[in-house]
Amino acid sequence: MKKLFFICLLLATVFYGCKRHSPNTNILLENVDSLVRHNQLDSASTLLEKIGMDDLTNASDSAHFFLRKTQILYILYKPIPSTEMIDYSIRYYEQRGQAEKLTDAYFYKGVVLYEQGQTKEAIVCIKKAEYLAEELDSIGIKHKIYENLFVMNEEAGEATLALDYAKKVLALSYATGNKIWLARAFNNIAVSYNKLNAPDSANVYVRKSMEMLQYIPVKERIYILNNLGAQLIPTNPQLAKATLLKVIQIAPMGAAYENLATIYIAEGDTGKANEMWNKALQTDNRQVKADVMRSKFIHQCSTKNYKDATATARQLMALKDSLYKSRMDNNVKSSQIAFDNMKSRQIYERNIEISILVILLLTFSFAIVFLFFRYRAYKVKGALAMDQLRIKNFENRIAELERLGQHKEKEIDDLNRKKEKLLDKHRGILYDGHKLYTGIMEGQTTVLWKKKEFENFLEYYRLVDMEFMDTLELEYEELSSKYKFFMVMEHLGNSDKDIMHIMGLAESSIRSAKSRINKRRLSAQA
Repeated sequence: MKKLFFICLLLATVFYGCKRHSPNTNILLENVDSLVRHNQLDSASTLLEKIGMDDLTNASDSAHFFLRKTQILYILYKPIPSTEMIDYSIRYYEQRGQAEKLTDAYFYKGVVLYEQGQTKEAIVCIKKAEYLAEELDSIGIKHKIYENLFVMNEEAGEATLALDYAKKVLALSYATGNKIWLARAFNNIAVSYNKLNAPDSANVYVRKSMEMLQYIPVKERIYILNNLGAQLIPTNPQLAKATLLKVIQIAPMGAAYENLATIYIAEGDTGKANEMWNKALQTDNRQVKADVMRSKFIHQCSTKNYKDATATARQLMALKDSLYKSRMDNNVKSSQIAFDNMKSRQIYERNIEISILVILLLTFSFAIVFLFFRYRAYKVKGALAMDQLRIKNFENRIAELERLGQHKEKEIDDLNRKKEKLLDKHRGILYDGHKLYTGIMEGQTTVLWKKKEFENFLEYYRLVDMEFMDTLELEYEELSSKYKFFMVMEHLGNSDKDIMHIMGLAESSIRSAKSRINKRRLSAQA
């Protein structure tokens, strides 16, 4: 038994030691985040490799790991066979409401799908990321979303939409002062203006981009230099050629070869032009291939090489059909419009729901407040009526004791103190009611009275004639304070003419008041 105990203790110690010295996955992932933020992607990738699947012991770390794994593989141009990893991250961040990481996850799923040729699905993911990013303060996330939407629209031939996103990128670049971002943004706007046949505007932004060229990594300079070369062809072909030759020295680029061919054709060097065209056709960019074939076809026609021109025309038509079909199948513009419309509808419906909820809450709040004040008014009124009854009883008792005479002074004083105490409790209402009652008895009118004056008069009159006031409430259903006052005036022996004067009523109003009072009485009796 002791031997078994020591074996178990040894195993537990070994397990604890292993566990204690295993890497803290959460800290490693935070370090990966830091390296990614500082663009140290190779180091981030190396650190990420230290995290094994066995280290992913909870859903949070797993979602974080899969997000960064997808991000780094994409940025380092490594293959990503499926979106299963990033789908896991999306599901987790959707459930937890972690907006920033969810935005990042949708973005990387979108760009991975785009690389795989699933354009429609890619657009939906990146548009989701765009809408989520609008609620965030992260300029970095917004920048990469807008920049990729520029690329997608530019490659799809949607130059207007591409220009809109290029301007959004430029605004963010100015906000941060990031020179690399600025150089790219200027170049992207130049590309868009070129596609929109606005060469003057394009030239302005090409020059701006060239001023920032020193800040761009060498491999990325080819795009800006190629745009500059293309812009210079009509005005300074020799400088354009030198610029484009710099491009292909850095890296082969189909568009640069195609631009060089245009210069060589103008110089009459057909052999060199054909060499450039053939190199340009090695690109995977079908739009560049179409531009090359169009240039070749025009040259072949101008040199009366109709046989080759016919073959080129067939190839060009097939390529254009393929491009058109691809654009129709993956209609980038309509996909974006459809998504924007859906989001607008969702926002509208959400705003309607919020408005209805607010209206219901306000209505409910007003109802609660109304009922509270109504309850408090009834409570005060009930308390007043009860106290009035007690005051009346005290008065009757005092009158009886005074009639009995001798040796009742002490009891009478005690009753008077109780009466005064109750009167003090409602002094404001009863004092005002007494004042109004006295005024009416002295010939004043109710012309300037409001509802409160009628109510205070009636509360005081209850002390004067409680039996009559009780009769009014028993025999008439929900009679207004004004009609009760009318009945009190009749009860006091005032004629219709007197009441017309007191209440400022016309003869027809007197008849109408009596009719309505009678209806209330009939209703109460029924």
